[in-house]
Amino acid sequence: YDGTITMPIIGRVKAEGLTKNQLRDSLTRVLTPYVQNPVISIRFLNFRVLLMGEVRGVGWQEFPNERASIVDAIGQAGGISDLGSREKILLIRELPGGKREYHTLNLNDARVFASPYYQLKQNDIVYVLPNETRLLRYQRQNDPFFRDLPIYMGLITSILAFGTLIVALVK
Repeated sequence: YDGTITMPIIGRVKAEGLTKNQLRDSLTRVLTPYVQNPVISIRFLNFRVLLMGEVRGVGWQEFPNERASIVDAIGQAGGISDLGSREKILLIRELPGGKREYHTLNLNDARVFASPYYQLKQNDIVYVLPNETRLLRYQRQNDPFFRDLPIYMGLITSILAFGTLIVALVK
């Protein structure tokens, strides 16, 4: 793939980095000498977004048309897991030039439908962050006290049992 479209008679036309409207205008200019009033329709064949985090179906989600909302993508991925946050959904969008935009969306807020980030664009990344339950569970698993608690409890139980045995034998 070199970012061009090859067409009979007119040859190669640059497509990479152009919006759909810019590409349509470019093709119209090139085709006008050969076709009167050309009608050009451009659409993505493989519109896809990447879902990550606390969704049931992590991975690339593909759509037959080029319109998908964040709700469509999450729904197609099987929904948000029980440990996912509906208030903290991170959208990562790559801009021309390689820069990235980061936006947090709240699906519990009705204003999300008016957000310019509600409709997804090609190759967007949707990351569903974990909810408080998941974060607490992770924190407990990685906190030395909670991680070593069974060892401490076993040691205390052994000392108490040994002490009880000594008291019983002394009497």
